[in-house]
Formats: sequence, C-alpha cells, structure tokens
Amino acid sequence: MYKCEVGSFCCPPSYGYGPIIRDTHILHFIVRGKGKLVFHNHEYAISSKQIFVVPAGKVSYYEADRNEPWEYLQDYRMQKARQLLLEGQQSIRDIAYSVGYNDPFAFSKTFKRLNGVSPSAYRNTSG
Repeated sequence: MYKCEVGSFCCPPSYGYGPIIRDTHILHFIVRGKGKLVFHNHEYAISSKQIFVVPAGKVSYYEADRNEPWEYLQDYRMQKARQLLLEGQQSIRDIAYSVGYNDPFAFSKTFKRLNGVSPSAYRNTSG
C-alpha cells in the first residue's frame, strides 16, 4: 500500500456511497463524527479516531450518520479526478461520479478546496 494523496471530506448528513466495487483499496481516517461501513452483509459502526478500509474488488457501502456526519481524511479520489481531468475525455459530472461523488457540485466544491482551483480551471490550465 502507498499513499497517493491525503485530503479531507466533510460529509453531509446521511451521505452514502455505494454499493460499489472499487479497483483500489481506499483508506479513511475518521476525524470526527460517525457512520457505518457495510461489507459482506455485515454492518460496522465507525466513529471518530477510527480507520476503515473500502476494499478493492469487493462490494461495499458506507454512509455518514444523520445527526453526526463524519469528516474523514481520504486518499486517491482527488488524484484520480486530476488524472481524468487531464485526459480531457469525460465531463466533470462524469468524473465526479467515477471518483465516488453522487453530487457533482459537492465534488467541485471539494476539488477546489483541496486543489485551489475548480475542476474546469484545473483542466484548462494544466492540460
């Protein structure tokens, strides 16, 4: 395992992702809040200062709590998004979906916060 990038994501209440099969392992460290991970039909409660892995090649689902949504450190998603933006083949909406965002606006907002520019500006200035 290697670290590609580290960023953070503040989930809206009840934000969920999946069920999906990822092509890489995704490691999340929960900074605050709580939620759940569902893997192999088992549900695991995840809370502040815990780490969970979204495993590659396995169906998984994770969801932030409704009352105390989590903020987690993340890796990989923004690196993959930057790569896809530079390839220039997909729309920003499709890139948002392909890196795990159900809401393209939330993706754009997070991308700008972590990279200092919007996804379209990144594509135009880096490509």
